[in-house]
Amino acid sequence: MIILRLIAALTLVYAIFSIIKKNSGLRFHPLSVFASIWIMVIWGTCSTIQFKVPFENVVYFAILIFASGITIFLCSYMKSIDHRCSCVEYQKTICSNYRAIKITLILCILFRILQLFYDLYIVKKLGGTISVVFGDAQWLRQAYLSYSSDAMPFGAKLVSNILNYFAEFGIIIAALLSYYEKKYFSVVLTLFFSLLHAVFTMSKMSFFMDICYVVSCFEVLINVNSDSRAGMSSLQQKKENKKMRRMFLIIGIGAIVLLGVVSMQRGYGTGDSFAKQLSTTFSKAITYLVTPTMAFFKVLDMNIDLSWGTKTFNVFFKLLGYEFSTFGAIDVGTEDSTVYTMSGMFYADFGMIGGLVLTVLFIILCSKIYIKVLNKFSISGLSLFISLNTILMMSFFTWMGRITFFWTFPIFISIYSKFFFRRGENNV
Repeated sequence: MIILRLIAALTLVYAIFSIIKKNSGLRFHPLSVFASIWIMVIWGTCSTIQFKVPFENVVYFAILIFASGITIFLCSYMKSIDHRCSCVEYQKTICSNYRAIKITLILCILFRILQLFYDLYIVKKLGGTISVVFGDAQWLRQAYLSYSSDAMPFGAKLVSNILNYFAEFGIIIAALLSYYEKKYFSVVLTLFFSLLHAVFTMSKMSFFMDICYVVSCFEVLINVNSDSRAGMSSLQQKKENKKMRRMFLIIGIGAIVLLGVVSMQRGYGTGDSFAKQLSTTFSKAITYLVTPTMAFFKVLDMNIDLSWGTKTFNVFFKLLGYEFSTFGAIDVGTEDSTVYTMSGMFYADFGMIGGLVLTVLFIILCSKIYIKVLNKFSISGLSLFISLNTILMMSFFTWMGRITFFWTFPIFISIYSKFFFRRGENNV
């Protein structure tokens, strides 16, 4: 039965990509990716759920999915795109700033390397070593979490943030430059450093967010520069597609490696054979995918007091020194979960209607920004779309918009672009 559900899910994913491509005329549309992620989440949830869900909660979830699906379908018709104009804007942006972009990439890679040394310094400061990081490091991970949230001095937080902003900017610049040059080594290199950062900080989330950044970037670049592909021969297009598939394959392998290391760090299957360890890694990957949705069902069944925006708009409430209350660890049968999807956060703030309306509005916002970037390409506009789309892609997990970085990162890139990229000839 699980295999049949998987086949049905993959067939639906293929149909979604085909329908949206036909409606929008765009390859690799972000709404296709978003819908595909949720299809796989629903497949995983139906295959692993271990508790009874009240009928009214299933109905609400079905309405939420249906409304999102209708919104995606309607947004796919937003295709008032001048491909020739957008391609010219893209080419002008890169050509006019080619040297500055190359220097920025080198600078960002240097900042990433400094970040790795800083990570190792913190690990050593907490009493750990590299060998501990690649083994059962549960005690070190708890010490790192405590240090990051409570014990880190202001100066250390400032250094950490500066390193992180430049390191993340490097991923976008690498994707931008790689697609222009049709050479994808810099993307793989920056993501390799990102993988090491995730291992040293014992946080899988940072690497998966960087993957979302790369995917979001290519969702724009593949369509904004479509005229250049049209000028290629069929053989050149096949070679280009092969190189891009190879890049994403390497990224996928990196994700599997990280999940394996995280399993060891958290003591999952310690001492087991390699085959059993691999099985544990994949089962944990499915668990990460589905437990937030299962937790959402649990939250729907709780008698909660609405928090009226403190979760959704936590970026602003934090400035007032107000932190939102959590539900703690939610038992979903497989293991506890402290996250309960993007829509779950909206629901906890504004109830069923508010959760539905905010989910639909955020999908529309991402679609509008996407079309705007395709019509008038700019690096600052691209960065805004990447932040919003990463939040949307991670909607199966939690509302990432509560994290300040996702809103300040595009501002940082806009300021950097104004100072270091040429203005006047293009819209950087």
